[in-house]
Amino acid sequence: MNPDQQQRDEQWQQVSRLFKMAMWLSACLALAAEAIHRLPMVKQLIEDERADDARAWVYVALMYLVSVPLLFLRMRRALSGFKPPDNSLSTRVFVASAGALICIGLIVLPVIVLEWGPSAALRGQSLYHLLSGNVLGTALVGGVLGYGAALAAWMLFCGVPKVVLR
Repeated sequence: MNPDQQQRDEQWQQVSRLFKMAMWLSACLALAAEAIHRLPMVKQLIEDERADDARAWVYVALMYLVSVPLLFLRMRRALSGFKPPDNSLSTRVFVASAGALICIGLIVLPVIVLEWGPSAALRGQSLYHLLSGNVLGTALVGGVLGYGAALAAWMLFCGVPKVVLR
């Protein structure tokens, strides 16, 4: 194994360790979303048809405001000296274009799940029910989605430019 590969492995291990932090943040945000959701003024603002998943919407807003930026910054610090492997120009263009499309989808996936979850097929509905059903499901599914959104944001804003401009 060459030294560059070993350094990349160590950097990605640091990013993998952030998953535990993402889950703890998610649990805290799920409890905060539950508390905010129970406030009388919030209940007045919510329409009747959206009352079931209002806590999940509050959670997703908190996730995008707190968890995703914090995890993104920690990932950026962990991968600050990241050097992607040498590839041909065609491979770099393919990775950049496919990565950009996939990363944008991953970043907005929590909103997609909440918006179209009730009318989705069975697997999509299952994910929606896990995210909006109770606080534990919100914390677990939200933690995974938040970590994925932060990682996708790093790939889109830091990783893809490093691959293309290499």
